[in-house]
Amino acid sequence: MSTVERDERRRYFRIADQVGVIYRLSTELSKAAESQPDATLAACNASIERLLSELAPHEPQWAELIQCLNAKIDRVSQLAEESAPNGPREHELYPVNISACGLGLRLERALPKAALVDLDLLLFPERRRYQIAAEVVACAPEGDSWYVRFDFVELDSVVQEELIQHIVRRQCELLRQTRAASEEG
Repeated sequence: MSTVERDERRRYFRIADQVGVIYRLSTELSKAAESQPDATLAACNASIERLLSELAPHEPQWAELIQCLNAKIDRVSQLAEESAPNGPREHELYPVNISACGLGLRLERALPKAALVDLDLLLFPERRRYQIAAEVVACAPEGDSWYVRFDFVELDSVVQEELIQHIVRRQCELLRQTRAASEEG
């Protein structure tokens, strides 16, 4: 990890939270994504958003068209997942350590270091969903489970700002709960 990455990691505040998570290794995605390991769904969406932000000032109609097509593809994918034989995958609740640049949680299986993963995060109480590309930066055994740390990859600045706002709101809420509990006891 470079000094810049270490400094960036320290810039973001981390909290303990409860988050809904669905994760998919890039090898668990479609054959097209398997042939291009860097092309996870969340990474593709991040690239589209970045390119759209560059295109919009110069070609607003093209940017709007691409944005509509991308939204349509996302909706078709969601409908396909919902109508899958086993039904849609449900978010599993995990206690996590989260910041605007990454996430740590315990899983029942080890994930290979440097593996690319699509994270589907559900944040509470807002019930906001985020599709985020991530890289496994560490995986260590803890009893009968594994503690896995992810760094977010190509995170859109708007999503990052929303994560920061969520973390600050949750921290304020946790502090209020701690104060209320100490006043009662």
